[in-house]
Amino acid sequence: MLMLRRAFPAQFEERSGSDAQPTFVGTVNVFGQWSDVIRERGKTFRERVLPRAFDRSLKQRAVLLLLDHNREKLLASTRTGRLRLTADEASLRAESEFVPTSYALDAQKLGVAGEIGTMSFAFAPTRSGESWADGADGVQERTLSELILDEVSILTGKHPAYPGTSAFVRSLAADAELDEWAVAEAIETLRDGERNLTADEIGILTRAIEALTDKPAEPAPDPIDYRAIHEAAIAALLERAG
Repeated sequence: MLMLRRAFPAQFEERSGSDAQPTFVGTVNVFGQWSDVIRERGKTFRERVLPRAFDRSLKQRAVLLLLDHNREKLLASTRTGRLRLTADEASLRAESEFVPTSYALDAQKLGVAGEIGTMSFAFAPTRSGESWADGADGVQERTLSELILDEVSILTGKHPAYPGTSAFVRSLAADAELDEWAVAEAIETLRDGERNLTADEIGILTRAIEALTDKPAEPAPDPIDYRAIHEAAIAALLERAG
């Protein structure tokens, strides 16, 4: 079964006491909230998750908490009770005391320092758990009513798919006087690494770099050196986009 991944903001909390363990709390998903436009498996769409979509999984499956979706970096699980997942009409939330391994302690220190602020969940819709419709702007919309939840992860670097987590992209687009969707899609092209940037995307990223550095970016050579542009854009944008 192909598991898909989505990202959301998260936070760390420190607990007082001599026996305190690394503790994490975060929102796995906000129900009913439309995502930003997603490009996945040949489709362009936005999606939302309905309340109660995770109910069956929470009752029937043992869910893992991982670092960066790496099953060799297990932090906790619902099987042992160290990971607790709770759903109401608003959201699905995670709370966990980590097993104090070296990588868990490192993640906690980064999180408390504010260097990690994103979590993700791996899921698959059930056979009857998704529906599609055409949005008012022509972008398809997927509504998810029942999901198989495989694991949740704390991420050290991932661009979230849902609004409220891409303030940097919106601010950058405004500063560069660009369309925020165009900026987001150009950044995602860099992340995917499956094709070269188009001339339009190069122009968008060049203006974005200028907005970041407050100085004109050097013009691209002719013929265009795609590798150099990739490197410059990744260094200037992906680090800031989170």
